[in-house]
Amino acid sequence: MIIAVDFDGTVVSQEHPYDELETPLTFLPGAQEALLSLKRAGHVLLLYSARSNLALRVDWRRNPVWVARPDLFDRAWWQAHRPLAEARYQQMLDFVQQELPGVFDAIDDGSQGKPTGVGLFLDDRAFGWSYTGGWEEVQYLYGEPPEDATETAAAHQEVRRGP
Repeated sequence: MIIAVDFDGTVVSQEHPYDELETPLTFLPGAQEALLSLKRAGHVLLLYSARSNLALRVDWRRNPVWVARPDLFDRAWWQAHRPLAEARYQQMLDFVQQELPGVFDAIDDGSQGKPTGVGLFLDDRAFGWSYTGGWEEVQYLYGEPPEDATETAAAHQEVRRGP
């Protein structure tokens, strides 16, 4: 299956301010293990993130709202924030290269639009991490078959029940 994975709030924590680039990124609990398990299970993983937004990094005309409503576009703001948008994109690329080498089959560069043919989108806003078991649930449902199915099933039921 092709699985598109969001980055901020899904793979890594968003505990720091948007413009803070000095604080190292940290995995959300279970994210690294689940991604590795999904890869071992043979899924095609795509990293799809707002950090790759070309309207913020390269050309403001890539944002249809700014083109249709130029009164909403602030060129000075865009020019001032472009370096930050590019640095955040590069920070994501560096993190993935260092912490998850070879896990993602493709990384969104902002030029393709929404990926098509995707069987599952993993996104903190759409997936509802707080309601589900998060990465443990994803690993259980879609990851490689567990070595000890009985132990894993018991852990899965514990995740579903919650605290």
